[in-house]
Amino acid sequence: MIDRTRLAGDLARALGGRGGIESIRPVGGGDIHRAVQLRFGGRDWFVKWNRAEALPLFETEHRGLEALVTAGGPGVPRPLLSGADEEHAWLVMEWLDLQATGDAKALGTALANLHRAAGPFHGWDEDNFLGHTPQANGRMEDWASFWWRRRLEPQLALALRNGHGRSLEPRVEPLRERSDGLLQHRPAPSLLHGDLWGGNHAYLAGGEPVIFDPAPWHGDRETDLAMMRLFGGFDPTVFQSYEAEWPLPAGAGERLPLYQLYHLLNHLNLFGAGWLGRVEATLDTLLKPRGRV
Repeated sequence: MIDRTRLAGDLARALGGRGGIESIRPVGGGDIHRAVQLRFGGRDWFVKWNRAEALPLFETEHRGLEALVTAGGPGVPRPLLSGADEEHAWLVMEWLDLQATGDAKALGTALANLHRAAGPFHGWDEDNFLGHTPQANGRMEDWASFWWRRRLEPQLALALRNGHGRSLEPRVEPLRERSDGLLQHRPAPSLLHGDLWGGNHAYLAGGEPVIFDPAPWHGDRETDLAMMRLFGGFDPTVFQSYEAEWPLPAGAGERLPLYQLYHLLNHLNLFGAGWLGRVEATLDTLLKPRGRV
């Protein structure tokens, strides 16, 4: 468990006062980290924690949450601090009372507004993490080159090192050619959540949408929507509302499995061979000879 004395000191300094931890209660924290609801200074806070080496993950998540606080976008829990001692690291953010359902139409509109916050390049000002997989974000102007060199190529290389070469290696070069062929459009470098599966959104009591646990960067807005469709968990109204606010360009359906492949490869690398079948099926879809049904 995290050092309460050290954490209380960090909270006191961040809030400009004194005090101690009044209560602490374990809550769900996802697949990687543990989490607690902590009361300090008369307020509740959400604290994610893990071993000390997780500090870089928490620091980049802290900055990512700050970046997503965008006018017109979905709500975001505001981060307060990230820190560590010799054994543990933590990220403290405001506590929000969340529920599973709410105004799905508002979420679609808010996501379109988030994506309108465009950057000057594809990438991000720093590398960050997708789960605990390093995510390279070195800036590039050409979208097709960015998707291959910063997204698919690193995940494929990691999968080969993880022992999946027999299945994947013969498909690498055909996939590169297919990726280049599909990505001839010129998308604006939209501000993205980056890891928007169903478990990373919720609603406040009044129905207002909230997103969290980001891995943000600037790139094709279709990549967020592809991730949202990969594992389910979103009301169809979200996509209808998004499309009404900002219709997707021609070819989005063809690009969808290419964008989903990045997250499937990451799951293969994070969670093992149980994901290989879905990776192979997506590759089969992408590499199927054109003109065949």
